[in-house]
Amino acid sequence: MSEERIIKSLSALKSVQPDGDFAVKSKTLIFSSARTSARPTLAPKVIFGRVLDMGLSLALMSALVITVLSGVGLISGRNAAVTPVLNSGLTNDASAAIQDINVHLSDVQYFNAESAKTNTALKAAAGKAVVSPAASASQQNIDSLLNQAAQ
Repeated sequence: MSEERIIKSLSALKSVQPDGDFAVKSKTLIFSSARTSARPTLAPKVIFGRVLDMGLSLALMSALVITVLSGVGLISGRNAAVTPVLNSGLTNDASAAIQDINVHLSDVQYFNAESAKTNTALKAAAGKAVVSPAASASQQNIDSLLNQAAQ
């Protein structure tokens, strides 16, 4: 397409307006649509509680393993033989705990990003769209082209 045809098309599209109750219809459609998958609550208290619960469970399990292994070593009289096993168990438990915490942190980051996307979509549906700086710059560029076409 030539620039003149593009400018004419953009000029024609500039006058396009949504009908009056578009925001109401959009909100109704969004809120009435069924959820495709259950998402956990994103409240900080809930997320912190889940992470704390998992951390305490791992700590108690590690303490139980240490107690059992040290008790076995003392009873059998081979405490020196149990120490390397105990150390490798602690290392494995610590690695598992770190991996679990990393998984929970990545979940929190994912939920935060999805929450921001949902918030933007709801604002856009309500007619209060947030314009990013890049979109604003391209809008100004289109406006200047349309002004040139009008002259």
